[in-house]
Amino acid sequence: MVRKDPVRAAAFYRQAADQGHAKAKVNLGIFLYTATVPGSKTDKAGAEALWKEAHEDGVPEAEMCLRNMTLDVWPSGGFLGLMTRSRVSGEQQ
Repeated sequence: MVRKDPVRAAAFYRQAADQGHAKAKVNLGIFLYTATVPGSKTDKAGAEALWKEAHEDGVPEAEMCLRNMTLDVWPSGGFLGLMTRSRVSGEQQ
């Protein structure tokens, strides 16, 4: 089993997002919004900007993230909570 490493994951998402990968923008936005990386602070403006870009690129999860942010509703568990909720509800990844 691979050890969870949110710092490394965030770095990979940042690299992919900077190269234009739309789903990486969604995931990095979740990391920023939920402060998934230990010791980090939330960056709601940064998350929103990434989600808007991903939404323009046609990623449906980005709309869900924007809606959750607007309604001030977010699944517990940060990034992992959102991914678990998506799988359970049948939303596409």
